[in-house]
Amino acid sequence: MEDPFRTLDLSGIGMTAAQLPVMVREPAEVREEHTVTRVTTLDGLRKAEDIIVRGFPLEEYQPLEAGTVFPAGVPGQDFFGKDGEGACLTMADAHVGGVYWVATLPEHRSKGVGRALMHAVLRHFHDRPVTLTASRSGKPLYDKLGFTTLGDADWWR
Repeated sequence: MEDPFRTLDLSGIGMTAAQLPVMVREPAEVREEHTVTRVTTLDGLRKAEDIIVRGFPLEEYQPLEAGTVFPAGVPGQDFFGKDGEGACLTMADAHVGGVYWVATLPEHRSKGVGRALMHAVLRHFHDRPVTLTASRSGKPLYDKLGFTTLGDADWWR
C-alpha cells in the first residue's frame, strides 16, 4: 500500500515501510522504440502479468494464478512488453500518465530492457506529464530519462 503523505503507521499489523521516491517527467521528446509493443490481447496481458510477478519478485502471488494481480478490463490500464524480457503497466487520464511495475526478468537485466520500455511509455504519453514511484534499482534510469524527484512515499508491505 502506498502512503504518499507518510502519515500511516501500519507496523501494528505486521507491515513494514520502505521509502521510495515519487518522480515526474514533463512532456519532452524521446526516441522511438520499435522493440516494445502495447499489449492488446488477454494472452499478452497474462504474459505481462507473469513477467511483472517474477521480475519484482512478488512471492505472495507465486505460483501465479492468471488474473489475480492484474485483472483484465480496468479502464485506463495499458501494458507494454518487450520480447518476453520485461513489461510494465500504465494508467492514464486526460491530464497525466502513471507508470507502475516496470519489471525486467533477472536474466535480461542491464541489457536496456527497462530503458526500451520507458521510451515506449514516454512516447505513448507524449502530450502529458508522467509520474512514477521509483525502486532503488530503477531510479538511476529515471534520472537519466529526465524525471525529477518530488519527495518520498511510504510503501507498506
